[in-house]
Parts: sequence; C-alpha cells; structure tokens
Amino acid sequence: MKRRIAAMLLAVTTCLVGVYQTGLYPASGQSPTPSSSPGPLGSISGRVYVDVDANGSFGGPDVPLRFPLQLFGVNGGVPQPPFVGQNSADDGTYQFTDLAPGNYQIAIEIAVAAGCVAPAAPFTWVGDTFTGISCPTVHLTTPLREISVAAGENATGIDFPQVPPSYDVTARVWADGRPLSGPDTVLITVGGHTCWNAQVAPVLTLAEIIVSYYRATLSPFNDPACQRGDLDILINGRSAGATTNWDAFWAQSLFSLGPRPLNQPADTFPYLRSVDLAVPSFLSIAGQVTEAGTVTPENPSAGRVLVRDGTEIRAFVGATLCGVTVTKTLTGSGGQFGGNAFGLIVPASSVKAGCGTSGAQVTFCVGDSKARQPAAGPFSNFPSPETKPVVWSAPALTDVTLEPTDEPCLAEEATPEFPVSLPQTGGPPQ
Repeated sequence: MKRRIAAMLLAVTTCLVGVYQTGLYPASGQSPTPSSSPGPLGSISGRVYVDVDANGSFGGPDVPLRFPLQLFGVNGGVPQPPFVGQNSADDGTYQFTDLAPGNYQIAIEIAVAAGCVAPAAPFTWVGDTFTGISCPTVHLTTPLREISVAAGENATGIDFPQVPPSYDVTARVWADGRPLSGPDTVLITVGGHTCWNAQVAPVLTLAEIIVSYYRATLSPFNDPACQRGDLDILINGRSAGATTNWDAFWAQSLFSLGPRPLNQPADTFPYLRSVDLAVPSFLSIAGQVTEAGTVTPENPSAGRVLVRDGTEIRAFVGATLCGVTVTKTLTGSGGQFGGNAFGLIVPASSVKAGCGTSGAQVTFCVGDSKARQPAAGPFSNFPSPETKPVVWSAPALTDVTLEPTDEPCLAEEATPEFPVSLPQTGGPPQ
C-alpha cells in the first residue's frame, strides 16, 4: 500500500478533499509557528483506517491507512496559519505537535487523476461492457475533523474511520474454457477458510457470447476466521490463483472505480480493470477481421472493409485446432467501432492437448483461407511494418487484426475436442 500510494502521488495531480487550497503549505513535518499568545502548547493525534466492520472503533478486521493529512488553523470559518502536512504512519496513526490554543481543521489530502480517459474500445473481448474502468473517485466517509485545542491540551482519539462504499466483488469467471452455470460453485476464502459463497450468473453479451459472472458480498462481521488473512477464490474446489492481501483489498475498496474483482491488479492502480478468473488460465483473443488489402500501415483505419457477420475464425497451435469463433460487428452508443471478432479462447493443454504450449505460435484461418495479421489496424497495437506474431501465454489477452489470404486453411481434425460450452462469438447475420 505504501508503494502504491507513493506511485499514485507522483503520477497524478493533487486535489484537496474538504480543504481550501492556498498553495502555502510548509514541507511535510514542519512544525507550525506558535501564536504570540502565552501558554503551553498542545497536540492532536489519532488514526486513519478503513472501518471494515463499520463500528467506529479500530480493531478486528479494520485496516490502517497511510494517507496524507493537512492541518490548518480556523478563525471564524476562515483558514489561517499554521498550514502543516504529514502522512499517517504505517499503522495509521498521526500526531500534530506544538499547537497553540485555538481551533483547527485536519483533512485528508488525496491525489486523484487530473482527467479521465475513456477506454478506446467500447466493448471487452467477449463483447460486453464490463471493464471496471470509470473516472476515479475516492469514497471518504470521514474526510475531515474540526478540533478545539486548549492550552497544553493533548487531544487524542481524533480518528478518521472510512467505511467502504460496498462489500461486493464481481468479475467474469471460467472453468476449463467454459462459462460456469448453476451447479458450479465459487467460494471466497480467507486464510484458507471458506467464508462466502458467490452467486454465479450466466449472461448473453451483445456479441451473443454466453459468459458467467460471480458476485459475492463480503461481510466479515460474524466469523472471526473471516476477519483477517489473504483472500482467495475457489472455482469448483480449485484455486483460481486470485490471492489478494487483506489490507490491500480493503484499502483499495475506498476507490470507487466500477465493478471490483477480488484480485485487483496492482500495476494498473488507480485504473483498475476487471480480471477474468479462470481454472486453468487461457489465452483470450479479440479483434477485427477485414477483407484482404483494406488495412495497411499507412491506412490503419479509414477504408477498411469488414468481413460479413457470421464468418468463422479458427485458431491453431501448430496443427491442432484450439479455438473457434464467428464474427459479430458491434458499435457503441456513440458510434465507436467495437470490433467484429470476439470470444476466441485458446485453452490450456489440460483442456485440449497441444493447445497450451507456452510460447507456441498461434495462427488463424478466416473461413476456408489462411489468415494473415496486417501490420496495422485498431486491434494490432503495433503500427509497424513488421507483424508481431501471436504466441500462447496465460493468462493473457491479445488484440489482433486479421485478413484472409489466397492460401487454403490448414487441414483440421475430424472431431475437434472442445468443451461443450466453449463460448462462440456472434450468431447468424442480422
């Protein structure tokens, strides 16, 4: 958490929550200049924390926060010196010392992004809008405190408890390359102890792919074993590898950024993306399929012609057929292009032998023709004269632009052994 907050402070501009900005704050830790009034000096101390159990008292499942604080004097509602800044410690505690008698206000100073960039594509790789990306906001239930300090008084217990806005977690979930259904189970554990059952709901996306979501409400009030430890998810009794530190999870819960998976990726903070949970992990592929010659490095977008809806796309690892999908053209509400090939899964070798070879190249066919990857296009991610090959890795998401060639497709197995509910993209032409 300490490193994450530090990185965030460097990457974004500073915004005061509930504090007048004067631009005249001393360096962090600098002592205020005492007033000319005689008398002993006092202090203010307390703790900043996530009040997980919402009881107003630190302890049990609660999580300390290392947040920046600002103190300033108040006279008739007008802020005045001293202006003093400091961070709460790793255990959430803070203390402002050498304070002359008077009225003070302490506020949490949170750095937030100066702007919010919308995702480039309006749909995810399976053709839904579940990205978990939104303009970042912070949910503070105690953003500031006002305190009167008498001569020589040490005001203690001036705490900043923050109640999380939601205990819900949700994301897409897969088992053996297929979405889950009613008989399947998703359990959330704490320190290996089963704590919450998740509801599993299949959904048909706009690309006509069946996917499934888990949703669970984390209420660590009754069972002491569910009040501290690493969180994890079991899919049908198998670990999804979603281990998340308790403190990190609840500290991040104050940042309201859309739907939250359990295993929020730290490297994308504060723009948290939803994460597909899968046992075992797979390579997911999305993109567009154009008619031959309509995408070039010099002309990556304008003038492209998409193949018709319902065109079959196949993925091979070596000579093994490892994934099948069909195209479905989608556009966002604002007319943004969303692609026309979604939901292509290349599963692990434990699901289909030969498909999960790490580092092996994945090739494609469009209908009855071999496909090539143009070295350009909205889904190529590399405006280069050279085409970057797709290699198998997991968990991974690859965006590609494909177009057919005049070469025949690979000979494939007579009976592909896919999971019976491997998601298919699209449907018949509309």
